[in-house]
Amino acid sequence: MMMSAAEMPDSGIRVSLVTLYPGSEVYEVYGHTELRVQDSYGDFFFNYGLFDFNSPGFVYRFVKGETDYLCGASCVCHARLHRATHCGASAQSVGGSGTKGA
Repeated sequence: MMMSAAEMPDSGIRVSLVTLYPGSEVYEVYGHTELRVQDSYGDFFFNYGLFDFNSPGFVYRFVKGETDYLCGASCVCHARLHRATHCGASAQSVGGSGTKGA
């Protein structure tokens, strides 16, 4: 039997879907979405959309849509905060309602 989010006990874990709006860099043109998990251990972002800028022919392959994406986790960092501040971002709580702009 599944419980609604309102019926579940408060675990202290907050999960949200974060959308970074498009930016000016070639890899930011379409924006990006990642899963954010916040708990007493930290503030983490999980995403499938990481790539290696140093891989052979990266720019050519990226423009052709042939980039090999990687999955990864990271904590809040200054680069992400800078991009969210200058390009804009929104977060939607998973299991709850509402959005917040960043």
